[in-house]
Amino acid sequence: MKHLPNDPEIRAAYNALAKETIEQYKAFLDAGYVVEINKTNHTLTLKRLLIKN
Repeated sequence: MKHLPNDPEIRAAYNALAKETIEQYKAFLDAGYVVEINKTNHTLTLKRLLIKN
């Protein structure tokens, strides 16, 4: 497979992937999740926010 990062179809596919990924991340945050960076081992820690009843 050739490396063609500037091919219009390939560029459009990557742009669509980036847009969808950002939308999923925003939906994740809107659902009440928080992303924190653990500086000791650089892993992502996720925790659910408390939601009032």
